[in-house]
Amino acid sequence: MKVVLLLSLLAVSQVLADESHRFYVIGGNDASLDGSTSVESFDGTDWRYETPLPSPLEMMSAVAYRNQIVVAGGSPGSFEKTAAVKTILGFAGNHWYFLANLTTARRQHTAV
Repeated sequence: MKVVLLLSLLAVSQVLADESHRFYVIGGNDASLDGSTSVESFDGTDWRYETPLPSPLEMMSAVAYRNQIVVAGGSPGSFEKTAAVKTILGFAGNHWYFLANLTTARRQHTAV
């Protein structure tokens, strides 16, 4: 999965577009400002639910790395009420998996 566009939405969730012309909305906050596990993609016509994150995540960064989506850092819950995390997760089309830990926990950051 090669990502060709990266946009940040208020540093809370991430949007990624891939070469199949789908873009992905990952994590963020729900209406009550709790962290979300939601992952959805859009092809210009229809939305589709994708495999959710293993736990709620907001204020993270997401990039393409070696044909996968990589999500780094973030915060696990309620907007600005929880600590940052060190986790780096990879997404291989149908499942999320642990890749590594950051050296320092981070949220509201950028990755390129």
